[in-house]
Amino acid sequence: MSRKQTEEQLSEVEQKYRTLVEQIPGVVYVSPINNTTKVAYISPQLQQLLGIAPEDWNFGFFNSWLDYTHPSDRDRLWQAVNTTIATGEPLRIEYRMIRRDGRIIWVRNQANLVFCADGQTQLLQGLVFDISDVYDELCLRKQVQESEARYRTILEDQTELIARGLPDGTFTFVNEAYCRFFGLERDKIIGQHYEPVVFEEDRERVFSLVNSISLENPVITIENRAIACEGVRWTQWIVQGIFDEQGMLVELQSVGRDITERKLVEQALSENEQKFRAIFNQTIQFMGLLQPNGIVLEINQTALDFAGINREEVVGKPFWEVKWWTISLNTQEQLKTAIAAAANGESIRYEVEILGRDAQAIAIDFSLRPILDESRRITLLISEGRDITEYQAALQERRKAEEALRSSQDFLQKVANTVPHILYLFDLLKGTSVYLNEKSATVLGYSPEEFCNADPHWFINCFHPDDRHLCYDIANRFVNLNDNEVLSTEYRFRHKNGEWRWLNTREVVFARDANGSPTQILGSVEDISTRKEAEVMLRQQAEGERLINEELQRLATLDGLTQIANRRRFDEYLESEWQRLKREQLSLSLILLDVDFFKLYNDTYGHLGGDDCLRQLASALKNIVKRPADLVARYGGEEFTIILPNTEIQGAIYVAQTIRQAVRDLAIPHAQSRVCDRVTVSLGVVSIVPNSEISPPDLINAADKALYVAKQQGRDQVHAVSVVIPS
Repeated sequence: MSRKQTEEQLSEVEQKYRTLVEQIPGVVYVSPINNTTKVAYISPQLQQLLGIAPEDWNFGFFNSWLDYTHPSDRDRLWQAVNTTIATGEPLRIEYRMIRRDGRIIWVRNQANLVFCADGQTQLLQGLVFDISDVYDELCLRKQVQESEARYRTILEDQTELIARGLPDGTFTFVNEAYCRFFGLERDKIIGQHYEPVVFEEDRERVFSLVNSISLENPVITIENRAIACEGVRWTQWIVQGIFDEQGMLVELQSVGRDITERKLVEQALSENEQKFRAIFNQTIQFMGLLQPNGIVLEINQTALDFAGINREEVVGKPFWEVKWWTISLNTQEQLKTAIAAAANGESIRYEVEILGRDAQAIAIDFSLRPILDESRRITLLISEGRDITEYQAALQERRKAEEALRSSQDFLQKVANTVPHILYLFDLLKGTSVYLNEKSATVLGYSPEEFCNADPHWFINCFHPDDRHLCYDIANRFVNLNDNEVLSTEYRFRHKNGEWRWLNTREVVFARDANGSPTQILGSVEDISTRKEAEVMLRQQAEGERLINEELQRLATLDGLTQIANRRRFDEYLESEWQRLKREQLSLSLILLDVDFFKLYNDTYGHLGGDDCLRQLASALKNIVKRPADLVARYGGEEFTIILPNTEIQGAIYVAQTIRQAVRDLAIPHAQSRVCDRVTVSLGVVSIVPNSEISPPDLINAADKALYVAKQQGRDQVHAVSVVIPS
């Protein structure tokens, strides 16, 4: 056979080989490891796998191949290839590649190390498959399995009470929290009706609500009393009906929680609200509570009676649209302006005429005050009004008297003595009063003559020591006072019987010299002692209300049995410390402990004995955990928890071990315990530097799982873990 014929046969065989290779559902490649690159080859399936034509491929194979390998998998692939080269073992690896269009795919690379005919050149001969679909299916199946397991774990670890049952009320499933709450074993609940755990007086209402579930009303919420292991407790249930394709009810699912503490707080708040409302409605002033935009939130009965209207005509409406202010458009606009100013932080007060009962125009002294919250944000406006009709009448009479004074002393005397306040004329040059009406004897016990003939030093000594500064340099107080401009002053003055009386003096310039300087002052004096006493009482009342609210807030975060923090306070404090330590990147540790075989303890010594045991444990915990930043709380039932900010795992373990020994040292007898003849506790400890990857509930779950391990390992011990950030 000639050389040419041989070459033609070889070419034909090579073509058949290539045709066969190009039918394989994967990329076939031959890549040299050393020496020449003439034998390098890659099959056309490269176009389908990576979107790259073989003719565009760079036969510096590994450099090009690594360029299209996912960055996270490059080192792993390179190490696997080097192992094959070093040992001669076959290559088998799965990794990610990036197509030219940017899509990421999973591939399986299988190859063998061979030598060329020259015995020197090493070749890596292999096949690359796209396994993305298979890999995705396996991942999905794994996720489903993990999700199902996680669901079951969450369901059993829930602190909420979870139950399922048939439409007739028979249980088909309850979680562990349900069993703990009612003190019943699971196998004694399944197959039974829920009636026995419902408080007798609530059963008819509960049955009626459950029976109302339908396609149109598939979910209901019930609050009722339940017969729990700790006695009668208030519970809240969300019950959902499950229906088949024909719309028939086939199952009931319930999620419940203990709301006893909330109910007790609501009852206490309701009782206090009734007392506050009684005080609010019986005050003689008109009082209202407004939103910053002027919408009425509340109004007292005095204000309603004043205008002869009812509460429904006022609450929820703009203040200026209520009957009182409809006397004129100007009055309404004036009020709108006042509300806007108060909403910006100003305290407003002015006198205005409004409509009273039977459409009568009544003058009131009206004020608006802003109320700020802890962040200095205005949240409410308080309005107050006082009927000053009599005062206005007296003021008008006084003005008439002032006019008459200029023409007739005799007329002044007659008019002045009809005014309910002291009227006087004070001479700034002489430093004494030159006229007083007879009301001086009624109000202060001194006759007009005693005042007019008094020594200036005696007059000054009648002022309260804290108010005597008003008597010095009197003339300068009136230098810049315009005609008809009123100077109002409040001070204390000694009555002739020795009592201190609060007075309000309103003064105007009565006469001036040729230079315009004041020489005589006309004034009126009103005894405001009663008003001042009322103001003191109101301040005391407000202080009392503040103290009551603070006590209510304290009670709302305190466990009634053990007098330590309750679950609500625990949740609030854990969240705040989590955020703080997350910012500062410092450690936070949590201890969760449970009294071993506490149900048996209650069965043996009774619930009163159980309560006393819990109180002793709480006291021991408080004696051990004393740092101001640490918090001891009752987590629920016989469970306690300790929050330890700025504490790493070793410190938390030390605290937990100290607690475990301290409980044993209490030597509280426990005849039915299966680990000791005295009360013991199991403790779960976790520690972490808070971060954005997990949340406080994750930390609680980790502590609960650590506690579960401590129990599984025999109880009366500490199990600790450090929470790892998920990758």
